[in-house]
Amino acid sequence: MRTQPTGESQTPPHTFECTKHQSMPVRDIAFGALGGIAGACLGYFLFQIIVRQGFYAIVLPGALAGIGCGSLSRHRSIMLGIVCAIVGTIAGIVAEWRFAPFNQDNSFLFSSHISINSGHLHNS
Repeated sequence: MRTQPTGESQTPPHTFECTKHQSMPVRDIAFGALGGIAGACLGYFLFQIIVRQGFYAIVLPGALAGIGCGSLSRHRSIMLGIVCAIVGTIAGIVAEWRFAPFNQDNSFLFSSHISINSGHLHNS
């Protein structure tokens, strides 16, 4: 029986080492990322259906991205959480943009319209 020196990691080759004490199989990372993307897409389409009914459910793309990632990944991971938060935020911004594009020029540039929209708040 062969023993490893105490300084070497005993992580199997099919795992991804997140921190010094935690490792995840690559399969779980891939399933978690795919679950997050699928959840964000489902949330986007559900948002479009619900908004036509007169309700505003902008939280759906981000929430379903997190639920999809957590349900398909078998381990907790800060890295996957951050990735799914970014995916959910992007899906939420795209859903909002598709639902209510800016009235000026229908562009996707939020920063150019902040000063225009903030002026209405101060004048009222």
